[in-house]
Amino acid sequence: MTREPAEGTDAAGVEPESGFNTRKGMANASWLLAGNRLSYALSAITVVVVARPLGPAGYGVVSSALAFVGVFGWMALSGFDRVIVRESVREGESLEGLINATAGLKLTLGAVALVACWIGAWAFPGLTMPERVGITIASAIVLITPMNGTLSTACQVHEEMRWMAQIGIVRQALYIALAGALMLIVGTDPVVVIIAFVSAYAVALALMARVAMKWIRLRPTFRFASIDRVFFKAGVIFTLIGFFSYLYTKIDVLMIRAWGDTAQVGLYAAALTLYMRLMSTTEAFSVAFFPQIVRQAKQGTLVLMDMRKGVVALLGVGVAVTVAGWIAAPFLIPLVLGKDFVGTVLPFRILLVALAVGVPCYPLQLLFQARGMELTLVKLIPLRAALNIVLNVVALAAGLGIAGIALSTLVTAVIYYTALAIVGDRMGLIRRTVGEG
Repeated sequence: MTREPAEGTDAAGVEPESGFNTRKGMANASWLLAGNRLSYALSAITVVVVARPLGPAGYGVVSSALAFVGVFGWMALSGFDRVIVRESVREGESLEGLINATAGLKLTLGAVALVACWIGAWAFPGLTMPERVGITIASAIVLITPMNGTLSTACQVHEEMRWMAQIGIVRQALYIALAGALMLIVGTDPVVVIIAFVSAYAVALALMARVAMKWIRLRPTFRFASIDRVFFKAGVIFTLIGFFSYLYTKIDVLMIRAWGDTAQVGLYAAALTLYMRLMSTTEAFSVAFFPQIVRQAKQGTLVLMDMRKGVVALLGVGVAVTVAGWIAAPFLIPLVLGKDFVGTVLPFRILLVALAVGVPCYPLQLLFQARGMELTLVKLIPLRAALNIVLNVVALAAGLGIAGIALSTLVTAVIYYTALAIVGDRMGLIRRTVGEG
């Protein structure tokens, strides 16, 4: 089922390294960051092509449909991707074997998630017909995205992240082109935008599968009893981490929809989209450096202070982005999205502060994962999601609207990252103890 590793490499086909290969890590980070910046520019075009003509109400339909589908995404076990990279790099497990076993499991549970989405779309009360149709179409994402993530692990293990960056740009550009073309032909219908969104993701999956063929032969297996229990347990844990992290932000959209209308959803979703695009900068660093963090953690007791220069740099980036975004938001958002989106400015400004709080703490989360301490995150991240929901209810009940939802996200971020730092310090992840090498 698997290929033998080449001479001089481990079972993942990766040449062994000691310590951090800063040049290679930065090269990969540069590719991902360049792709991120271009993707961010494309996002600006996207909101002009999509959000502006649809208006807050139409954009709210698209956002609520995608958020609804995202709640079911955990059933496709997307958290296995990080485990594939970790086990291939740290333990020398067969990359091809892990990918094929995971692909079969994801396809099976993804099919269950697909059916659950369909049932929810037509059984959940209070949804409009465009939302029901949009959810039905968007549900294909619960199969497409997890498979794309699994195949992209081949790029991560071999530290060829340029393919991930390039395919991401192609996907975004195709989405813009399809959405614009379909709205010109059919009209400003949110359903056609969702069709364009799903189609772009499907093309990206086909391209990633073609790239992954350089290293693996994709043959999904469905013999789940042969999956190592430790691997399966870690995959489930990472999936729960991803799900509750997703819930932490997307539950805001669903709660706004439950309390209000699609126009309010559209205003907040625009702010959240801009915020998440900025957050993807930290994701680029994590993807680029995670394999090396795993190798270093395997060789010794890597702590956060060993990465202090990177943490300080991330803090600087977070503060700079927050200040620049805070100043520019009142001018750029109405200019780009139109005057109907003026209500997006205040929640976006509040979310920018949450960004500055969270960015420098992101490497600490990677350390928990690299050193096999993800159970701690599983305990903390659901509490973060629960706290955010409680604060959302308080904000909505107090009539604070979408600004209150953004404020609850900020308060939750401060509490969560403070707790994470305290726990990390007690577990020896922040600094070295006296006498430790």
